[in-house]
Amino acid sequence: MKQVDPVAFGNLLEQMKQLTEALEKQSSFVTTWLPSIVGITAALAALLVGYLSYLSAKEQIKTARSNAVAQIKSAEAIARSQLENAKEITIAEIKANLVAASRKEWIENLRSRIAELFKLLNKIHGGVRVLPDDYDEMWRISIYIELLLNANEGEHKIFLQKQRAFVSMCANNEKDTAKWVALKEDYTAAAKVILKAEWNKVKAFT
Repeated sequence: MKQVDPVAFGNLLEQMKQLTEALEKQSSFVTTWLPSIVGITAALAALLVGYLSYLSAKEQIKTARSNAVAQIKSAEAIARSQLENAKEITIAEIKANLVAASRKEWIENLRSRIAELFKLLNKIHGGVRVLPDDYDEMWRISIYIELLLNANEGEHKIFLQKQRAFVSMCANNEKDTAKWVALKEDYTAAAKVILKAEWNKVKAFT
């Protein structure tokens, strides 16, 4: 039987001992640092997730801000447009109201003058306490009415023809009752036509 070399055997034991110690050290290193490494890795992962969430939230905020700005600009544009439209409508309404008020005043003035002339013509035709000034007033009022109207416009032209015939009869002191009644009816009817037409124009502005 071959004998074992004590020196070689001792060296082998020493190497085995060193290997065992090295393994124990590695095991100790793994046991000691592995939880830390795992913790650090988890922390880094959590940090990365948080950072990615931050970037996502930042992008969402940017998009929301952009949308909000766009909505504000759109609302401002709509409000500005509505304001301009309202302003135009208001100006148009003011103009229409001014025109309507002016036409209404003109109609009332015309109606009043026709009534004055009609009353004066009745007095002159009746021959009761007629004064020389009554004839002057008759001509003054009739001329004033003519200046209020347009002699070239159809309805106005007809009315003025009736008025001139009516005034001329009184100026000449004609006493034909049938002619008087006919002229009075024609004059009244022509006046109503003009006043109604002018009132319709006023209604169109309001």
